[in-house]
Amino acid sequence: MRHLQPFRFGAIAILSLAALQFGITPDAFGQRQRFQPQSQTPEEDMEEVKEKFVELLGEKDLSHFRGYQDATIGSGWSIDGKHLVFDGSGKGDIMTNNTYEDFELQLEWKVSEGGNSGIMFRVTTGDAQPYMSGPEFQILDDTTHADGKSELTSAGSLYGMYPAEGKKLRAVGSWNKSRIVSKGNSITHYLNGTKVVEAKIGDAEWNEKLAESKFKDWEKFAQATTGHICLQNHGDPVRFRNIRIKKLSSGGVASSKPRTRQRIGAPTGVGGYAGNAGAAKFGNNQNQSGGGAAASGGARRGPAGQPPGMNRDRGGQGRQQGGNRKNDNKGGK
Repeated sequence: MRHLQPFRFGAIAILSLAALQFGITPDAFGQRQRFQPQSQTPEEDMEEVKEKFVELLGEKDLSHFRGYQDATIGSGWSIDGKHLVFDGSGKGDIMTNNTYEDFELQLEWKVSEGGNSGIMFRVTTGDAQPYMSGPEFQILDDTTHADGKSELTSAGSLYGMYPAEGKKLRAVGSWNKSRIVSKGNSITHYLNGTKVVEAKIGDAEWNEKLAESKFKDWEKFAQATTGHICLQNHGDPVRFRNIRIKKLSSGGVASSKPRTRQRIGAPTGVGGYAGNAGAAKFGNNQNQSGGGAAASGGARRGPAGQPPGMNRDRGGQGRQQGGNRKNDNKGGK
């Protein structure tokens, strides 16, 4: 039988290879155990936990929104099919029920002729106006409105601080697409697919622009690391659609604590971390939309006093409140 030994060992080798091929291996006790499939790769796991966009606009209600001053939404706001409409009447801005730290916001808008509105973010409550705490993506008819004459207050700008560079604004009656990306200290504006603003809160450029702006003494402006998204009632008809938001992972813990702020220009080096449709016709053009997304940062403690000067002198076009008067939501814009 000795001459059969080579064949015996050869057969065992062949069977072993076959067992490995089919995922069967002997364990220490001579039992057979089938290999378990490998878990997902890190890339696949990351893909699964990625946040998805949340639609903020329903067809029948405004359940994702509330008023800025109180829970009641002003009478001028309504749903028209898939559009959020402000008809130019009534009082009050509206804001999201939820707060957001790092996020990407996308929406489309169109204003009436000479119209003015805005998207404010990182908004905190307790002030007379949301722009006292939240930076603003300007919505405007650049052609007719006086604010269109300045790059710092025209459509797509980070209002009063950064101009919208290289923008492609569509005509009144057409839909424009805005995208705001807020991540860490970085804020990025997109208008119709073009990046038009890139800013970083607290860097040298920001501090310089803040020192030259109306917001330099506003203690809460752009200080919050998390806050509400706010849509502005500026007394002009405006429509919004396809409003959606996605939370972004920052690798940190969300916080509503204000950042520490140095005051710009003070002898002690006050630097700057800052934290703030009716009779009119929109036209029937439901035009195509462009590209459009947002930044929070680590929390640093600082004063949160009431900013002086509740009114913003925006181009000397101040609007009054009342029947034939438009409420001044941008402080005299």
